[in-house]
Amino acid sequence: MPDERAIRRIEELLADITRLGGQSERTSIVPNLTVVDDTPAGLTNFITVEDDRDGDTILAQKVPGVIYAIGDKVNVLFIEGTEPTAYQQGSQSSGSPVAVSKLVSPDLTIDPVLSADNNGEVTAVNGVSADNFAFIVENTSGAAATANDVGFIDSAGEYQTTTTANDSVAWCVVIIGGANNADIYVSRRGRATVAYTGSAPAKGDFLVTSTTAGDASAQTTMRPEIFAIALAAGSGGTVSALLLTGRETKPFFSANNTLFISGASTSDFVSDIAAAGVVGDKIYYNAPSSGNINAITPVSTAELGKIIIHNTTQTDEAKIIATGTDGTGDFIQVSAAGDISAWIATDVIVTRSQTNTSTGVSSSRFFDIEITSELPELTTQIKLWVSWRDTGGVDERLITHPFAANSNPKRETIISVSTARNYQGLQLQPLIQSRFVVSWESSGAGTANPLFRIYETVIASP
Repeated sequence: MPDERAIRRIEELLADITRLGGQSERTSIVPNLTVVDDTPAGLTNFITVEDDRDGDTILAQKVPGVIYAIGDKVNVLFIEGTEPTAYQQGSQSSGSPVAVSKLVSPDLTIDPVLSADNNGEVTAVNGVSADNFAFIVENTSGAAATANDVGFIDSAGEYQTTTTANDSVAWCVVIIGGANNADIYVSRRGRATVAYTGSAPAKGDFLVTSTTAGDASAQTTMRPEIFAIALAAGSGGTVSALLLTGRETKPFFSANNTLFISGASTSDFVSDIAAAGVVGDKIYYNAPSSGNINAITPVSTAELGKIIIHNTTQTDEAKIIATGTDGTGDFIQVSAAGDISAWIATDVIVTRSQTNTSTGVSSSRFFDIEITSELPELTTQIKLWVSWRDTGGVDERLITHPFAANSNPKRETIISVSTARNYQGLQLQPLIQSRFVVSWESSGAGTANPLFRIYETVIASP
């Protein structure tokens, strides 16, 4: 007789197989169907996909948090009794403006900026990218913020604009704009497109704030308030730039002084070019009408800083490296013969600054000092080690000031305290065109001894 128990077991196994087969037929996943319409008319929550095997088109539901574009490949889930669901992308089309994966908040709000492509690389939209490190702030400037605008972050952590030229603020550039009191994306690092006013920046020009809100202006020389450098020539009111909003302090070491004048009179020198004129890199001069040659005679030609001599007749200038006397007469030697090749006899020559034209102390005048060697690129400020002594008296003053029109609050004053001991101290000095200005008074002819060395540099950084 048949084994009833064995028959029942076989029947149960057949029933299990039947059940499994039925579930498979009711639920399936078809990979890599092509999106042919990502916004079907009247069907906001659907896309149309095409089965590449037979050409059939199918409506499939969208899933919150997934971005769809025509040409993308999607994996579609089929469950009996429900609409097909395009639940994930299989691959992104070459022309798709969106990425495979988006960052999505817990409430399924899609991040408007960050995403990742098929290779896992972070990308972005709307101008934000890994190149510009954008972040969100509230725009409380009182007006709409537009992409590429220049502004700053205030003490409340909010976006503002400025109409002050060369403003020293926490600069930023708008990446994605918005209305007043709306959240916007700004950047303080990396590369960005920057709006400008005035002359178009050339590649390598520096950018500073301007008197037009939201716009930068270009300049060719460094100063403490630069916030970017142009990576290409500007055109149509915008320029591609590398943001330089950071500042790094670096120690500085050199075998050379920045400037040392030993045995100087009060800082001033006014003369005219003698009949011998200019020979090579030498300017022959007549007896000074004001000041003394010892006030502009550096101890060494290798000093990093050079006193500027101005030809006020021709509105020209050169850099002094030495003074002396030879068979032709008294001369001033400059760093480049080409700088003085057009200078002629009777031209008036002075070392008085043409930028800070005020007097320093008593009859002293400011000298322009330009640092011409060893200064790191993108240096905005220097910390100077200053040694000051007058061998003939005390209470004699040495003053430094930025290379700009005089402002008494910007003066740094050092007072001599002993005829036998040097005053020594540190001071932070902004550099504009690699220059600062200095003046001093002496108690007598050849008693002043100003000495400057660079101790640290402050460098603009990305």
